[in-house]
Amino acid sequence: MFAGAGTGKTRVITYRIANMIRHGIKPEKHRRHDLHEQGRAGNARTLDKLVAREDSKKVFLGTFHSFCCRVLRKDIKVLGFGSNFTIADDSDQAGVMKQAIIEAGF
Repeated sequence: MFAGAGTGKTRVITYRIANMIRHGIKPEKHRRHDLHEQGRAGNARTLDKLVAREDSKKVFLGTFHSFCCRVLRKDIKVLGFGSNFTIADDSDQAGVMKQAIIEAGF
């Protein structure tokens, strides 16, 4: 969907999901991705007002990061890795790089 800021994109998508749930499409069949946690939380609150709570909880509302993490945890065994991994944030990555530089003697 392409539209400018403030044109109602989020509202349209959230209301469309609620309408499909009301018309019998199972909530777990829906995925709603946001760039930021704030957007995800707002969509969850809106959906809670539009459909039954037990249905809104079954819809995947998440950030792109959380969706990718979920897919990795589910399917990473195919690549030969365990699902008990941690995703490093910027601070963790900097610490690992500093330690590697020290250990390499640079």
